Amino acid sequence: MEGIGPNHGKPKKSNVVLASQDCIAIDAVGSTIMGYSPNEIPTLKIAQNRGLGTIDLNKITIKGERIDAVKTDFKKPVRIYKGLMFLPASVRNFFVQTPRLPFPNVEGCNKCGICEESCPVSAIKVIDTPAFQYEKCIRCYCCYELCPENGIKLKKSLFHRN
Repeated sequence: MEGIGPNHGKPKKSNVVLASQDCIAIDAVGSTIMGYSPNEIPTLKIAQNRGLGTIDLNKITIKGERIDAVKTDFKKPVRIYKGLMFLPASVRNFFVQTPRLPFPNVEGCNKCGICEESCPVSAIKVIDTPAFQYEKCIRCYCCYELCPENGIKLKKSLFHRN
């Protein structure tokens, strides 16, 4: 899937099947096939640093087609700015976190509460529509991705109008 997934992305055929006993290595290979560098993906770097696997393509044995033969660029989702995750949340969220903020879509919301249940930091309360506590929001977009009714929209923040 490319773009913002899983609910709002667009399926893209790759005609590739991947298998491995090292889930970190397979994600590194898969991300490379999709046009990313594994070093661009913070969770892969963290996993490698914790000794859970490798993202160094020179240390991964690839059988079958070469990566270059199957590589295809995928449309990338909105990115979180690198290196700023350690700023206080109030600063990060107000100025630099990401240009997209989740907002309720009144026409799409059926008050199912999935957004509230899925929020890992409890930044959403569904009353008439989802109400966000942006100072707590970590912009993981779980609410957006898991909403079955398109009840959450992503909008550019005030500081990212361009």
